[in-house]
Amino acid sequence: MDDPSLMPDLSHLSAEEREIIEQVFKRQKDEEAKEVQLTLKADAELDQIDKQINERKEIARKLVGTQDDAICQICQRTKFADGIGHKCFYCQLRSCARCGGRSHSKNKAIWACSLCQKRQQILAKTGKWFQPDEAQHKTSNAGHESPCQNMRLFKRFFSHLLRAILIMSSATHCWKSYP
Repeated sequence: MDDPSLMPDLSHLSAEEREIIEQVFKRQKDEEAKEVQLTLKADAELDQIDKQINERKEIARKLVGTQDDAICQICQRTKFADGIGHKCFYCQLRSCARCGGRSHSKNKAIWACSLCQKRQQILAKTGKWFQPDEAQHKTSNAGHESPCQNMRLFKRFFSHLLRAILIMSSATHCWKSYP
């Protein structure tokens, strides 16, 4: 809350109460900064994974019909005895047992390469699997929050404010002084 116009009027509060409220605002700002950093880190990881997948697909496309076509398209070391391997459910690349594994999607077992498994974990941690368009919207409209994000910020702010009020009320015993 660097902008003074966004700061509520705290002039009617005592210095101690004002300090408590300001600490809540500072904690909220710190948490939001951490969340932004985590989101940026997750976005960078997702971009890196997508880049690796696209590179592997390009290499696999070039190797179609050659002797090297029967290798793991992730590590590009393991040769398949039957020439097939397991095809990733998400990216369609063939992978060996070291570079992939079975995952569960909607109560059915699927094969996913290690890159796509990591991608799915990041999407699940950040919640982007649920609203991928919102993630695109945030990056394209920097500085303009979506309604969902505004509601989350409001709920977080409100919970911090209530916590501060409860702390103040228990510290000053103001509820006991009411008739």
